[in-house]
Amino acid sequence: TSGVATTTFTVVAAPPPARTPLTVTASSRCLGTSVYVAVAAVNDGDVPATVTLTTPYGSTTVANVAPGKQAYQSFNARAKQIGVGKVTVTGTSSIDGENVTTSYEAAYNAISCG
Repeated sequence: TSGVATTTFTVVAAPPPARTPLTVTASSRCLGTSVYVAVAAVNDGDVPATVTLTTPYGSTTVANVAPGKQAYQSFNARAKQIGVGKVTVTGTSSIDGENVTTSYEAAYNAISCG
């Protein structure tokens, strides 16, 4: 047998996973009688990021988006009207020597242009 002993434990929470921080917006608009879906992603991080903007009407990738700058594209829906929808944006950057990819979604409104 032994005497009473006390042990102290310190619980340390794991750091959150690294993210490529982006602010993403999407909007639908008319240009004449055609609908366009405009997508913008601002790099809120401290390092350049490669940003891919994906809509039901096309996709584009912009490499080396500097911190504080944005990737932007307006996609022609080739229609006079569209329903509510979503875009997906992924950002990839090198954080502490590791490639980190983060995905975001943004909604756009239904619109009729003619």
